[in-house]
Amino acid sequence: MRVVIVEPGHFVTCLGDNRLVADPDGVSAYAELGRRWEAAAAGLPGRDRPGDPASVAAAIYEAATTPDHPLRRLVGADAELIATLRRDLDDETFERTVRTALDFWD
Repeated sequence: MRVVIVEPGHFVTCLGDNRLVADPDGVSAYAELGRRWEAAAAGLPGRDRPGDPASVAAAIYEAATTPDHPLRRLVGADAELIATLRRDLDDETFERTVRTALDFWD
């Protein structure tokens, strides 16, 4: 048995179309945080140009059918950017960099 992790970035899918919203009126203690996160996430690199979901399907197929496939497969420029930052920075610097890029400070 082997394991492969496919890590996609931002892709347009129908995955959340049928989700139920636990707080449709936005009165939760987390509603403001959710709004801030959505605004910040909208500014992520590549967010305005989401990838083609077919490339994720192709990556999954390749991972499933290639016997010597590496453990991780990043799909999408944004996934690769985040992984590079994560690999090259210590935890504190990574968090500070992401929070600064997203303007997401308390």
